[in-house]
Amino acid sequence: MTGDYMEYTFTGTTVEFYTQVGTGGGILDIYIDGVKQTSFDSYSATQTYQILAYENTSLSNASHTIKMVVTGTKNASSTNVNCHVDRIVSR
Repeated sequence: MTGDYMEYTFTGTTVEFYTQVGTGGGILDIYIDGVKQTSFDSYSATQTYQILAYENTSLSNASHTIKMVVTGTKNASSTNVNCHVDRIVSR
């Protein structure tokens, strides 16, 4: 649903966010420490898992929070606004 989110707090200099794409994929916004970094369109004609949607390798070595927010919008070809988290890697 629009505004639903998932966040993860970690300490380190790098974070990677992996998701899946498919015919019902929606658009999500990605934030680091409260600042929007990018939007990711998770629509694809083919269902695929473990897609690297965002990576940041230049963070200060401190505590950070990555947040993914469902926008409730979608690619015109998508059948839904689904957003998924497959995994987050931090170091």
